[in-house]
Amino acid sequence: MIRFKYVVAFALFVPAVYAADFPTNLYTESENKFISVIDKYAQSVDGVDNELKINKLKKERDKEIYPIFKNENNNFPQNWYGVVDYISTTNDGDGVIKIKIADNITIGTWNTSFADKKYYTLIKADSKLYDVVSDLSEGDIVKFSGLFHSASKAKYKPTKTEIMNEKGFYESSLTLKGGMTEPSYIFSFTDIEKIN
Repeated sequence: MIRFKYVVAFALFVPAVYAADFPTNLYTESENKFISVIDKYAQSVDGVDNELKINKLKKERDKEIYPIFKNENNNFPQNWYGVVDYISTTNDGDGVIKIKIADNITIGTWNTSFADKKYYTLIKADSKLYDVVSDLSEGDIVKFSGLFHSASKAKYKPTKTEIMNEKGFYESSLTLKGGMTEPSYIFSFTDIEKIN
């Protein structure tokens, strides 16, 4: 099956060729709940064109996501699973990776140094994580941990003392509706491990 996607920031067109086989039997409780809430609200905006209504539903979704993380590592998912969707480098050589946890949900770094300024998501070329990612291929099943960025404080380096709030996590979709149906969350990876 051929999938086409647009990589956010400068709208680079990148085809990915693989059939995703999600390891849902390995998913943690928090990952399953996260996907369930997003799917619920993705369906709720189907056929809705009024952006005020979509924005209202987005706020409801983010409030529903909040309790999932409130008592479990806040915005720091540990040992989640997904399928590598995209791997590349910036012009400076830093690593870019996007992981899908469902057909419509992507978690990943920014794809340019300019977009990543103040976010600190890119994988540095001199890091151990870079060595791990350099051995991955699109379609690989991986286990990963890291940090979401809070939507209320998107431009900063996240720390483990930060608490997620009801404004949800920062995501980079070009449209409000796209952020509801196919959200692409910005994420700072601390660990990635190939499973298959």
